[in-house]
Amino acid sequence: MSAAYSPAEQMAVVLAHDVRDWETVGCGTHSPVPAAGLLLALHTHAPHATLIIDGHPEHSLATPSDLHFIAQRGELDLYHFSGIQIDRHGNLNMTLLGDPANPKLRVPGAHGAPVLYYTAGRSNLFRMEHTRRSLVERVDYVTCSGVEACEHGGPKLLVTPNAVLRFDRERADFVLISFHGGLDLDQVCANIGWEVRVAPDVRETEPPSPAELRLLRTSVREQVALVYPDFVRQGHLGTN
Repeated sequence: MSAAYSPAEQMAVVLAHDVRDWETVGCGTHSPVPAAGLLLALHTHAPHATLIIDGHPEHSLATPSDLHFIAQRGELDLYHFSGIQIDRHGNLNMTLLGDPANPKLRVPGAHGAPVLYYTAGRSNLFRMEHTRRSLVERVDYVTCSGVEACEHGGPKLLVTPNAVLRFDRERADFVLISFHGGLDLDQVCANIGWEVRVAPDVRETEPPSPAELRLLRTSVREQVALVYPDFVRQGHLGTN
């Protein structure tokens, strides 16, 4: 990754580019990078988008159930998801690690994510770790199903600190379409827990533009800090 921008800034820009004007788009808790991407889109090419950012004083909903009502009416165009494991088939694990009968670790859970994964027009996935333990052949537990239950929406992109993968619905797996600047493609692939397909036209990910970086480090940074002050203090969106 180039020293000129952080992995989080690169990821936010990729996610921002998939937001379309006039859409209703959102992210839940523990999602500072998608939040930055949504705010960046609002400040650039999607000024009429409706943002749903959990915990934000301006862009959050009155109650959690409001989000599900919006989604079930077919009005949620794009939502962002993550998990402790993501597998090649777009399944998400937000529940446990190990044998479900005797798990090594339990985590808080889905908070309604399976319904949103099914009802959102499209879903973009993100993971702040690009390793074989987080990007796996098969998740230990299917909290959100990538293909078996996702007839309406389902995954579109998977964005990590190292790469961008696009979901191929016909073959029910991800294709690596770009890797971030300064990284080695073979090493990026080696740190994925399955034999990932690489697009014939694979390329380096388009880096953030100077204008995008200025926004990320000023207006967007100020807004993200309202929800994720620790994330901002750690310098993911530039420093003071």
